[in-house]
Amino acid sequence: MKNKTKLAFELLEQEMEVIYKEDLRQVLGGIQRDANGNIIFTAVEPFNTYDYSGNPVSMIKGYILADDGTQIVAYRNDPNSPMGYDTDCHGTTFADGQYWINNDQTCSILTGDGYTIIGESTGTNSSVGYSSVGYSSGGYSSGGYSPDGYKVGDVVVYYDSNGNLAHSLTITGFSEDGTPMVYGQGGEEIFNSTTSIENGWANYSSYQVYRK
Repeated sequence: MKNKTKLAFELLEQEMEVIYKEDLRQVLGGIQRDANGNIIFTAVEPFNTYDYSGNPVSMIKGYILADDGTQIVAYRNDPNSPMGYDTDCHGTTFADGQYWINNDQTCSILTGDGYTIIGESTGTNSSVGYSSVGYSSGGYSSGGYSPDGYKVGDVVVYYDSNGNLAHSLTITGFSEDGTPMVYGQGGEEIFNSTTSIENGWANYSSYQVYRK
């Protein structure tokens, strides 16, 4: 009887954990995950390409799901392929650094996951400045918020000179003067790094800050 009671409690705990994780996903939104918190990836077909140096890269093309069910094309790297294709900037920003996500899929993630624009750059990368609705830049940050209204977890999307979405990073903190600091990687980079929001990408013309 004692063993049966123990087993019943263990099963109840497992069920509660599944319910908790599912409720948490519904509250937080974001890319859809299974009961264990893993991103749901559906494989479709093999995909072969080459890296910038001409080395062959083998991947699996498939899709993950935005919060509203929109299919987001994503690529899972083969363990024997170059590590630089394990993920890219968008895969790091939105998919736990586990998948490669191309630029043309990112708008679908922003829409499907319910992101809204809360701020934008006030000029190009040669004209430093940032602002957000109802706030001005400058000053000291505390409590996870910067003086201009940004907070840890906000996503920064960078655009090139043609207005094309080309890069994304995540705000993970603030300097003593309140400058947002962003985290992530780009292209075939293997390691993530942290820098200021203005130095997040060398080739941007403008950026926008999103929150869900």
